[in-house]
Amino acid sequence: MGLKSLDKIDANEYELEVEVSPQLFEEALEIAYKKKVKNITLPGFRKGKAPRAFVEKCYGDKVFFEEAIHVVYSYALNEAIKESKLSVIDSGSDFKLVKAEKEEGLIFKVKVTVKPDVKLGEYKGLKVTQMSLEVSEKDIDLEISKVAEQNARLVTVEDKPAKIGDTVIIDFEGFIDGEPLEDGKASNFNLKLGSSQFVEGFENNIVGHKLGENFEFTVKFPAGYPVKKIRGKIANFKVNIKKIQALEMPEIDDEFVKDVSEFDSIDEYREFLKQEIRDVKRAENRTKMENELSQQLESLVSAEIPDVMIKKRFEKNFEYFKKHLDSMGLDIDTYLEYSNINAEKLNEDLIGSATHQIKVGLAIGEISELENISITKEDVRNKCDQMLKEGYTPEKIESTSKTSDFASGLIQKKVYDFLIENAENVEKKKISRTRKKRTTTTKTTKTRKATTKDQNDKTGKKITKTKKESGETKKNLLRATTTRSQVNNKKSEVKKDVKKNTTNKKKSNSEQAKPAVKKSKNSSVRSRVSKTSGSIAVTGSNQEKAKPTRSIKTIKKSPAPPSVSKRTKKKK
Repeated sequence: MGLKSLDKIDANEYELEVEVSPQLFEEALEIAYKKKVKNITLPGFRKGKAPRAFVEKCYGDKVFFEEAIHVVYSYALNEAIKESKLSVIDSGSDFKLVKAEKEEGLIFKVKVTVKPDVKLGEYKGLKVTQMSLEVSEKDIDLEISKVAEQNARLVTVEDKPAKIGDTVIIDFEGFIDGEPLEDGKASNFNLKLGSSQFVEGFENNIVGHKLGENFEFTVKFPAGYPVKKIRGKIANFKVNIKKIQALEMPEIDDEFVKDVSEFDSIDEYREFLKQEIRDVKRAENRTKMENELSQQLESLVSAEIPDVMIKKRFEKNFEYFKKHLDSMGLDIDTYLEYSNINAEKLNEDLIGSATHQIKVGLAIGEISELENISITKEDVRNKCDQMLKEGYTPEKIESTSKTSDFASGLIQKKVYDFLIENAENVEKKKISRTRKKRTTTTKTTKTRKATTKDQNDKTGKKITKTKKESGETKKNLLRATTTRSQVNNKKSEVKKDVKKNTTNKKKSNSEQAKPAVKKSKNSSVRSRVSKTSGSIAVTGSNQEKAKPTRSIKTIKKSPAPPSVSKRTKKKK
């Protein structure tokens, strides 16, 4: 049994002729018989007890051939692929049965797609921007103020007007042309002023009013508002302020430090924060350099990428994309509505992302071979230790460490280490840090369009927008997701995360400060350290092969070729 012949039929396509010995085919026939006989009843025998010879005499000697081919197909094909020494990325298309006889065995032909040949430009001396890791006193002050704000408490304000940053509890109702606005009414609504939770202009009109006031104002809905019938319309709102609450910040002293950390003094805490901030900047710097390198690597790759590679990566990206939307409480239909893009444009973006990932993966695979970069036991151990510190369970680490993505991620890191070491450093810049920046810095690799319109068709996946509008969307029409700026933010967040292997959970726009104090060294800055070095999945070296067993008797049914024979009619 094995490879009988090998013919190249296209740039990345071969036809394999596979031969299965009579002995192995007989084993497969016996397995097929034992499976099928359970449902066969013949005169003189109990159901499922008819001997194979009687069944073959009654239904024809080829009655079990089709199932036997299903049984042996995957095993035989993989053995042939091993003999061919091809880097197969897809197998099993255009199955052709050449021969199937008990005495002579089985012969079939099948097409396989191989990893494309890659021509790579000069990858040493690429340009990267080395960011400054300097930590200023202002940076430390900013982090302390964030921790203080997280541990502030809300106090009721009775004699002062509401201001930005205050939380108000209001009753409101909206009207357009004298008619009540759909989903434009609420009682005891909790709103943090300045959170952009409502349509632009709504919150600013509350600022300056006091507790108990009843007042009216008008707001114009933007031209890009998701609900077409009220785009550009002017709405009149009636509002009653029932409660105003302001943040009362804690005093920054040694006692405060003891409450929010494991340190006893401000000086100790500031030194700790200094190192934490430096770690964050180092991670941000690494992410930025990898982004810059990935852009350059893509342009260095010259290869004829098979359609099946693009299709598989597209499907994987699309599944990840849907899961990410689910984590934010959105679906495809709602996303398209908020983003003001159509399904075709989203398709193009995802195909462009897939193409970029494939090219970068091919480049990384090629460099790892040229520079003899491989994974050591120490690399695996260090990664597992890191995952343990990040909160992964030992069981999760063990299962993850056995995946191809885990191995490709380690290879990718070592290749980037090599590229950075051999890169040309350009002007150093200071990493800017703003008060609003609270979450982990992630990759911002720009999504690319597909190189041709044909690629869009070949994926076989078309994302279609439905006319369904969910109840959750209606309830939130006046809130942040409907404003233009936040629509763009959501769109940007999703596109960034399509290319990452990990998902960053997004917090609700209506954050409310709470007085909960957590005694831990892990301050707000620590939350931004983890997973900043997200990676682009390496697809270049992914070779899909089933692991053959030693005996055909132990093989379970696997994906098999299309129907290859018709059962003969029962003999009279």
